[in-house]
Amino acid sequence: MARHTRTFIRFATHLARLAVWRKFADLSCSRSNGRAVSGCSILSITVVILATLSATQTTVARADAYRYKQPDGSVLFTDIKLSPGEVKTASISSLGARRSYRGSYGRPTATASCSGIGSNTLEQRYRSVADAMEAAASEHDLDPLLLRAVARVESCYDTQAVSIAGAEGIMQLMPATARELAVSNSFNASANINGAARYLAWLRDRYNGNTELMLAAYNAGPGAVDKHGGIPPYRETIRYVPAVIGHFETFKRAAPSGSLAKQ
Repeated sequence: MARHTRTFIRFATHLARLAVWRKFADLSCSRSNGRAVSGCSILSITVVILATLSATQTTVARADAYRYKQPDGSVLFTDIKLSPGEVKTASISSLGARRSYRGSYGRPTATASCSGIGSNTLEQRYRSVADAMEAAASEHDLDPLLLRAVARVESCYDTQAVSIAGAEGIMQLMPATARELAVSNSFNASANINGAARYLAWLRDRYNGNTELMLAAYNAGPGAVDKHGGIPPYRETIRYVPAVIGHFETFKRAAPSGSLAKQ
């Protein structure tokens, strides 16, 4: 019985890896200006065949997948653990890894935190963090309504949110970004909001007060904005920027002078 259980677990693990690598193939087949990148079908089929063959072998060595964000805003997936210095210069051809994928895309928001909730829940969530937003906005010279708009799009004000990309908390800080901002616990709402406000203020200054570029960099990274000379052509980022600005404008129209708007 134990032998069969181990075999089943091993096979299930390989099936999970199959799903992961198929996702990597799908990511590499992102659309550019509405045109699919050529060779995507071949790539997807090849990944599935190779991963399926791997899943039938009970002697396959364990291989972890590592995710690294590079200075230009692109994301590198590989089965080799890299040092911080190697991440900055790594390329697929130089790695010698069994599996690698390098793609460029924006960070998805925590959509699960917004699923099935109504206006009352949104209002309750917001009210629990309103004071923290006011304090962070005052400290970093930001409009508190902008912080609220970012939180609304990022997590629907869910302080415990975790996205599929691994971003955490109400303002969806990636773990590496949180460390750079000295945020030790991203699920502490006040710390998360203050860290995000500090980062947004830095991005605002970097892009000379351009709100669209500030938000694009918050989503996709300043390297991606610099590389493309504007909002990167990533599906997530193209949706993210107008969504935040739309909520920001709505909150400004609805807010009495000197206070935050309701949901």
